[in-house]
Amino acid sequence: MKSKILGLSMFVLLFCSCQQPSKVAIVTTGLEIENQNKSLEAYVNGDWATYRADFADTAKIFFNNQQFDPDSLVRWQQARRASYDKVAVSADASEFVTYENGEGWVHWWGKLSLTVKGTGRVVEVPLHLAGKIVGGKTVEQYGYFNTQEIFVALQEAATPPSPPAK
Repeated sequence: MKSKILGLSMFVLLFCSCQQPSKVAIVTTGLEIENQNKSLEAYVNGDWATYRADFADTAKIFFNNQQFDPDSLVRWQQARRASYDKVAVSADASEFVTYENGEGWVHWWGKLSLTVKGTGRVVEVPLHLAGKIVGGKTVEQYGYFNTQEIFVALQEAATPPSPPAK
């Protein structure tokens, strides 16, 4: 009995050691990255139909500490976008990674530039987006950016100026 267990163990060990390890694939060009850039361009231009079309109907989206479905994200973005005269994004780096488990994710790093309506103040913050892509659609996305400077600029815009001192 011990020889059968030992033989089986040796077979399993030999079989497992002959397997090629999976590799992670990273590319910096491709359809997934182009789609992410089109989605960002649609956001900048207020093209909400194109922006929404990037997401699967069941997508789960997280921006900082808030969770959205695709339709509520569009409404949230529309409301926020109304506070700015101009919105721009600039890419520093982007990549599409296929992980060992077969999942494909677009990672995008850049800057978000917002010109606050009524004040002309420009707020620029680093932005990171990570989106899981399935069938050409984003099914899960995480967006991270510092909201503090944006919040302060919007609060200043909403605060009426003090009357001049006499």
